[in-house]
Amino acid sequence: RRFRRIAELWRERTLGYEMQAVAELYELFSLLDEAERVGHPSHRLFFLREYIEGHFASAFSLGELADLSGMSLTSFRREFRRTFGKTPLAYRDALRMDYAKELLLGGYYTLAEIAERCGYSDVGYFIRIFRREVGVTPRRYAQGS
Repeated sequence: RRFRRIAELWRERTLGYEMQAVAELYELFSLLDEAERVGHPSHRLFFLREYIEGHFASAFSLGELADLSGMSLTSFRREFRRTFGKTPLAYRDALRMDYAKELLLGGYYTLAEIAERCGYSDVGYFIRIFRREVGVTPRRYAQGS
């Protein structure tokens, strides 16, 4: 019904049709979000995995993710790990390292730029984490690969 209404608005193109269509879309998204919240926890976890993949360079807390999932912090952490084999922050950190490797191999960015693009505000910390996770420094990784 809402899709028909949006199509009708777009077809008729009366004054303010774009705003009305956007309002209908927001209402539809709200309904989908509500349906997702009452759905099975694993459905919500797949949405949150996509959220992490799209925002891995941003700062977010486990509490924020748990709130988005509609679960308690403990349940969210447990269910995420059970579903994906890693904690949410370990999953985010793995994405950061994969992206850092890509950027290092590209050779276009400085270490400071790569650290920032991967969500690290301190280059020294980025280098330490990279060495711990990958086994070599970022510079050596870029030279050796």
